[in-house]
Amino acid sequence: VTRHPSPRLALGDSRLGEYLFVLPAAIFILATVLYPILYTVNLSLHDVEIRNFLSGTAPFVGLANYREAIADPALQRAFVVSILYTSGSLALTFVFGFAFAVLFNRVFPGAGPLRALLMLAWILPSVVSGNIWRWMLDGSNGVVNFVLQRLGLIDRQIFWLTESETALIGVVLATAWTTI
Repeated sequence: VTRHPSPRLALGDSRLGEYLFVLPAAIFILATVLYPILYTVNLSLHDVEIRNFLSGTAPFVGLANYREAIADPALQRAFVVSILYTSGSLALTFVFGFAFAVLFNRVFPGAGPLRALLMLAWILPSVVSGNIWRWMLDGSNGVVNFVLQRLGLIDRQIFWLTESETALIGVVLATAWTTI
């Protein structure tokens, strides 16, 4: 019986062969993820303008760009809105998702159609869900305004997605509905 040398022995008893299989993926990750992050961090430490960006002569300013950004009221407001959006969406999603899971774990009349209605948000693409919510929250012809006016809860048309007082509420509700 003749024995053929195993391919593993051809590369020696080391694990070099296994690492060589991983090498293309590691190079790809380094090239598409790590390098752009490091390049962006480097750019953020320089005073970059169009003139000096193209020539590569942007002066080093250290953390001055970060200090300026943190002191900007617009960034502070955006940070607060991001925290409110995230916490509101997560809270609604968790509370209602958990409640629906407990509810639909039981047997009751009409459970099938109600489950199908809830699955509608999951089946619909995000673009369709977004357009449905945009239509429902429309100030002129939206169903939300219609229902709230008929119930006597509001006395004027509310433009839910364009008024600064209500836009965040509308977006949080739409996000929570599509993720529950």
